[in-house]
Amino acid sequence: MRVEDILAPPCQCPECRQAGMTTTERRRDPQTGEWLHGFRLQRWIDARDGFFARARQYGKTQVAVLVDPDARFNERVPGEEG
Repeated sequence: MRVEDILAPPCQCPECRQAGMTTTERRRDPQTGEWLHGFRLQRWIDARDGFFARARQYGKTQVAVLVDPDARFNERVPGEEG
């Protein structure tokens, strides 16, 4: 897969302007293949940033993830009691 297949230049559409995403590279939705815009793009960026912040919190600096998009995860971290 090429970078161009998943990243595109920032968009200036009304939805992206309203969400403040006019300087953020667009991403493809992995399920539909559509380009994410506006608040959907913002939600993707927030989820990605949250994932990496949580990984760093547990000392992980490099991560590789293969996830079933329909899977549901709880907040328990492997190795924690519960």
